Amino acid sequence: MNCNLLNNITQRNRRAGLYLFGVAWISNLRYKTWLAPNRVASLLGVLFIAQSAWSQEGTNVPTQLKPTVVTGSYIPTAETVGPAPVETVTAAQILRTGEEDVRLVLKKLSPSFSGNNNLGPEVNNGGAGESYASIRNLKTLVLINGRRLGDSPSSFFINNSGFADLNTIPVAAIERIEVLKDGASALYGSDAIGGVINIITKTDFSGIEIGGRYGAATGAGNFTEQRASLVGGTGNSNSTFLVTAQYYHRDALPSSDRKVGSLDQFELTAHNIDPNSIGYYISPSFPGKVSDSTGSYILRSSPLLQPFGLFDAAAAKSPPRIPNGSGGFKTFSGPTAVSDYNSDPFWQTPAGQALGGAPYVANPGVLLNTTVLGTDSIQSQDRRNVFASGSYDLFDKQMQIYTDFLYAGLNTEGKLAPAPVVGLGAKQANINIPADNPFNPFGIDLGPIGGTNGLPPNGPRIRSRFWESGNRLLDTDTDYYHLVAGLKGDFGSGWSYNGRIPTTDTIKWRRRETRSMARRWIWPCSPASTRSMPPRD
Repeated sequence: MNCNLLNNITQRNRRAGLYLFGVAWISNLRYKTWLAPNRVASLLGVLFIAQSAWSQEGTNVPTQLKPTVVTGSYIPTAETVGPAPVETVTAAQILRTGEEDVRLVLKKLSPSFSGNNNLGPEVNNGGAGESYASIRNLKTLVLINGRRLGDSPSSFFINNSGFADLNTIPVAAIERIEVLKDGASALYGSDAIGGVINIITKTDFSGIEIGGRYGAATGAGNFTEQRASLVGGTGNSNSTFLVTAQYYHRDALPSSDRKVGSLDQFELTAHNIDPNSIGYYISPSFPGKVSDSTGSYILRSSPLLQPFGLFDAAAAKSPPRIPNGSGGFKTFSGPTAVSDYNSDPFWQTPAGQALGGAPYVANPGVLLNTTVLGTDSIQSQDRRNVFASGSYDLFDKQMQIYTDFLYAGLNTEGKLAPAPVVGLGAKQANINIPADNPFNPFGIDLGPIGGTNGLPPNGPRIRSRFWESGNRLLDTDTDYYHLVAGLKGDFGSGWSYNGRIPTTDTIKWRRRETRSMARRWIWPCSPASTRSMPPRD
């Protein structure tokens, strides 16, 4: 019974300690409590025998419980209070992975980082070469030394909630990474629904460390990455200073260099994969394709018909207008405009045969493999990172000034296939083709200017791709600045404080996208589309 009473007393003191911790957090102060068993017993005037036994064992000195801090928080708890599970990744583990990307380090070492929100430089269409981490594919808060990092502007193109770019943090500056894998929205708000990633940088470092890395991929192409870093630190009894500078370069990886990412529609079918389900590089939009209510049609002169045995090099390279016998040209409108044009009796006349006959053939299922057009699977990138931290004791440990500064300059370049035209509508390409355009075989206004007759379902649908003017070029520049400064101190007897100015995050973001323009809309594939692929592994 005495043991039960002692347990009850201990539990009450634990709750009291937790309450003190809560008060300390609200006032931005922390207070350490300890539990002296002999004092607890004397308060109630019981357990004298246990008191004597403890004295004989030399345990009269109060046992001080070490405080711990939840990652990224100023709420201290006692060691006896079970904390949320925190996974720690050390600098040695990071080095063994051989990765230069914090996201890839976490993906290799923790199965929690899975899902399509864990994006990296391999995302070309819409990505900016940045690196986002997400625990269980949920919104995850990223901290550096317990302070929030600002979300990247580029990330809002991927996800409306935004993500911090992990490429802004130099790997050489990291001492460890703490991952709180439980939802922490109660502490940090909705940014931490999935959990928290707290990146802890090196602090107590004296000397100079020079590092470098060179990596080359096996297989076709010349994909390499290089890193050079310098870490320098110094300190004495009342001050510390550390600076890290890092440069990183990664080459672009052309899509055609890897077979797994550039299979054509026949190779995909052979692997029991529906080509229509591969929307990120298999496309139904290419020059020379039109459709109406009767189906889709392709110019017989399109080299894309070669695998189907329907290619005719003598057919018209561009669909001609049909004379009406009165000095003008025939018009074709309505839901069957393409079919009516292609089956017009004119194509059976000597004049029509001289032009190559009916220019279109029913689409046998042609899909364009855009990787043959010089796209990149991984964008090239240059990173310039600088991280500096310092502290100085103004009045011993009772008042200490500290600061952290992070700069990241990132440049990413990538190539996409020439811009597609999925249709002429206002919510598609928003393109108008006048009736008198010499490359308009239907003789009616197409696009928004044609009203309901110029667009499906009452008119033909026009698909194309602007490859006469080359690939779309994506060039993204980011300058990221992160500054923290504050005062902290320890008065002794367990009392401490920590105050700082609001964290300053300044992001200068520039994205340039060169979109191609074309003069001709209904045009077959250029010779570039028929070039042979380079060897692939």
